[in-house]
Amino acid sequence: MVLKRLSINNFRIIEHIDICLNPNINIFWGNNAQGKTSILESIFISGFSKSFKTNKISEVIQLNRSSSEINSRFENNKVEHDLEFNITKDEKIIFLNNKKVEKISNFFGLIKPVIFSTEEIQLFKGTPAGRRSLIDRAVLQANSTYLHDFNVFLRILKQRNYLLKNKIYSQEFNIWTEKYIEIAAVVKNKRAEYINNILPLFKKCYGEISKNNEVVSLIYPSFHSSLENLENDLRDNIQKIKNKEIQYCTTLIGPHRDVICFTLNDFDIKFASQGQQRSIALAFKIAQLLDLSISSGNLPVLLIDDISSELDMSRKDFLFRFLNSVNCQVFITTTDLSVFDKSSVSSSACFNIKNGNIS
Repeated sequence: MVLKRLSINNFRIIEHIDICLNPNINIFWGNNAQGKTSILESIFISGFSKSFKTNKISEVIQLNRSSSEINSRFENNKVEHDLEFNITKDEKIIFLNNKKVEKISNFFGLIKPVIFSTEEIQLFKGTPAGRRSLIDRAVLQANSTYLHDFNVFLRILKQRNYLLKNKIYSQEFNIWTEKYIEIAAVVKNKRAEYINNILPLFKKCYGEISKNNEVVSLIYPSFHSSLENLENDLRDNIQKIKNKEIQYCTTLIGPHRDVICFTLNDFDIKFASQGQQRSIALAFKIAQLLDLSISSGNLPVLLIDDISSELDMSRKDFLFRFLNSVNCQVFITTTDLSVFDKSSVSSSACFNIKNGNIS
């Protein structure tokens, strides 16, 4: 997949930018708060329909404007497509090749962005909810049916919580509980399948960064369970905590409560140094990109925000070696072009961003 052109209107600090893009490496450089990250954010939204900066996508709309627009032209399997994203205060309206997209699933995955940023690094070492979100977004891109399954899970969870909150323990509650168990097992199973696939790549990438001096892993409680065993475990555990769920009026077991743990040398990475945490995040993102290329047959686009501050020399060396070994389109922001060697800059497209414009 190659993004060929990007046009952005009324998006955060950017009033209007129209860029023809390099199929290999694109570098956006300039001082802080000039709009560099906003360009990456617009690409991420074009592929994911959500921002990596905020949960409320309407926040990207420029002050005193009613909407933002992102128009992109990309090539996928040698076929060009035009994608238009209109973001208003109340909704997102998407057009693919001038036809309105009625369902997110109809365009989801055409552009597959993998993002390495400060926000993502925080998810690795942050709350269980953050790590679940990190894994779920990765599974969404790798498995075309996961979006539907996860949305069904959320709807059934909401209904079961409604019945618990209103103390409705009739046959209806038992029916919804069984539906919940079935879809919760599917979500947990697909998470486990994804982690099983990416773990060897993740370990290999981190081994290259650490020169095999440290061992990283990713622990998920349902890792080795079959779908049938997951259903049985959920059913047994829900029965065991039945009184607690009645007491707290909410569902206490399931994918929304899973604890996913990244470890370094068998310790939780919250005990790792900042440099080690960044290495783990980078290794996972590269592994995610490689896994996507294997499963889809197309390399996704890699977005790297603020390479100047997030990566030291050894991690930059690993990253550039990787980029030189794959034919992947990359978008990088930096405050300092000197972090790149001359050969990298000469073969890349460099855009100086100042006050939301290309200068």
